[in-house]
Amino acid sequence: MLLADITEQTREISIIDVKIKARTKGKIVHVLLTLFCYSFFMASLALPVLAEEKKEISVTAKKDKTASQKASKNKETLPKKIKVVPPIALTEQHKKDLQHYINNEQVKPLLAGPDSYLTLIKKHTNVNNKGVALLLPDWQQGATNPKAINFLRNALPNEGWTTITVQPNTKPEGYPSNALLLEDQ
Repeated sequence: MLLADITEQTREISIIDVKIKARTKGKIVHVLLTLFCYSFFMASLALPVLAEEKKEISVTAKKDKTASQKASKNKETLPKKIKVVPPIALTEQHKKDLQHYINNEQVKPLLAGPDSYLTLIKKHTNVNNKGVALLLPDWQQGATNPKAINFLRNALPNEGWTTITVQPNTKPEGYPSNALLLEDQ
């Protein structure tokens, strides 16, 4: 049906074009009228496409409406308060990072009474064994702190030292003490 309409319109345009040529002697008027007729022809071609787009828009609008209705139903069923999980402690994060990123051969747990400490042991790589270097980072610092500890942990084994780096636990409460007298401490 659409193809028949198009062929009929092209015939009408060609008939109008012949009539214009016969009536007008100027070329400019002929060109303008021809462009005017072709613009109507192109507009008639675009109408079915626009109609299909309107149908698609209405279908998507219906889908959006049903989706928004479902979302509003879901909002009604959700609990009103959301439980927020607090972040893990910094020392626990350091321990998990060490266990994840460092080779399992180097990471060893150390039990001292009820407390557990994570140690990093790196053996000497030189022929001459010079001994053991025990490295203790500052409170709330990682055992692989890039400022000094990690450099020593990696450089000393090349010189013949075995390094043991201990990951400290959290800083004790009241350390360092602000009390002036020994009795108050």
